[in-house]
Amino acid sequence: PAWRLDGIPAESVRELDVLIAEDLEALLDEFRPRTIFNCIAFGAYSFQTDPGLIYRTNFLATEQLLRLLQDREIAAYVHAGSSSEYGANASGPAEGAELAPNSDYAVSKAACAHLISYYGTVRSLPCMNLRLYSIYGPLEDPSRLMPTLVGEAVRGTLPQFVNPAVSRDFVFVEDACMAFIKAAVEMKPSLQGKSFNIGSGTKTTIGDLAETARQVFGIAEEPRFTMAGRHWDLTDWFADPSAAANALGITPLGTVLGSAVVATEPDDFAVAPVYAVRKLLDRQGRSFADIDVWEINEAFAAMVLTVLHDLPEIDREKVNPNGGAIALGHPVGASAARVVVDTCRTLQRQGGGL
Repeated sequence: PAWRLDGIPAESVRELDVLIAEDLEALLDEFRPRTIFNCIAFGAYSFQTDPGLIYRTNFLATEQLLRLLQDREIAAYVHAGSSSEYGANASGPAEGAELAPNSDYAVSKAACAHLISYYGTVRSLPCMNLRLYSIYGPLEDPSRLMPTLVGEAVRGTLPQFVNPAVSRDFVFVEDACMAFIKAAVEMKPSLQGKSFNIGSGTKTTIGDLAETARQVFGIAEEPRFTMAGRHWDLTDWFADPSAAANALGITPLGTVLGSAVVATEPDDFAVAPVYAVRKLLDRQGRSFADIDVWEINEAFAAMVLTVLHDLPEIDREKVNPNGGAIALGHPVGASAARVVVDTCRTLQRQGGGL
C-alpha cells in the first residue's frame, strides 16, 4: 500500500486496480458506502508524465466508478478536482469561467468536471467536484515545494526556487479535508454536478514564500531562483472562493499575519513566550493594546503566570477567555492547533480582531 497508509489497520485497507470494473464493483459490494470521496489522481507531480496513464487513472476510472454508483443508493460523491482545470485562465476564475487546460493532467481533470456535471444534472447522482488549489501539510510528498522548503530551512538554508513571479494559492490539507466533509453534508439537488473552487483567494508568489521562510527561520542567505519551472506554471494562479463560501459555508477561520520563533536554554523554557511575544509585536509594528485575545498555552500553569508576570502590559481579561489547556485538555501533538482554533473562534464571536 501507499506509504501514507502506514499505521492504518490492515482490515481498513484494500488494494485493487480501479480500472478493473469487477474489482471496483466488489469493493462497493463489500462496503456499500453512502459517501464516497474520490481522491485518485495521476499526473499532478512533474515526474508523472505518461499521458495514457493520466487519462486512464483520472478520467476512465472516474467514469467507471460513477457508472457503478448510478444504481446504488448513495448520499454523496465528492471528487478531488484541480485548479489545473482552468489552465491558462487561472487568475481568480469563477466556476463558470472558460476552462483552458494546458497539460494532459489538466485536460483529464476538466473532462471529469464535465462528466460529473452530466451525472449530477442529467442523471441526478448526488455528486460534486472540488477544484483544489495548492494543498500542503502533513503526509505531503517529500519532493514537493513545502516539505523541501521546510526541510532546508530548519537546517538554516534555502532550496533553489523557480521564477519568483510564479504564484500559488496555498491551502492547508486539513482545510481541504473539511471542504470534502462540508460538500458531503451540504449535498442537495441544486448543488448536484457543480464544481467549487477550494482556495484561499490569496496570491502568494514564490518570491513571497522565500522571503517568509527567511523571516520565520532567520535565514540570512539570499534566495536563488535558478530552478527550472514546470511548463504549466503561471504568474497569476489563485482562486475565487466566493461560491464555495456561499453554497457550502467554507470560509477561513482567520488569517495568520505573522509569527516569531524563539529558543532559550532548557531551564528557561517558561520565559520563551515572553521573548516571542515582544519579537512578534515589534516585527508587526503593533502594541499590546492592539491585541483582542491572548491564548497562552498552559503546558504548565506556571508558564502563563510567568508570561503575565514578565509582560504586565497584557490585559488579563483577554487571556485564555475560554480556559486554557488545564481546563480544556492538552491534546497530544495538537496543542498549537487547539490554541489557534480557539483564538479564531473567539474572535469570530467578537466580530473580528487580532
